[in-house]
Amino acid sequence: MPRRGSPYGKAYQLARMRLLASKPMCAWCGVNPATTADHDPPVAEVGYHLNLVPACGKCNFGRTDKMRRTTPSRSW
Repeated sequence: MPRRGSPYGKAYQLARMRLLASKPMCAWCGVNPATTADHDPPVAEVGYHLNLVPACGKCNFGRTDKMRRTTPSRSW
């Protein structure tokens, strides 16, 4: 069965694009350039996709929800 685009929808895609447009640093490690948008707090807790912070792939995909810091670095 073919995929029909992103499961996150247009609002998420627009928010992600705006967030990453200025090429921010990762909100979690503060070292790597952000290439993804991470949810803070996780979608499972709040139920929507527009609670985004910039994240590098290593930080975004290398942790579980329980491993996240309570507050990301706001230097971005």
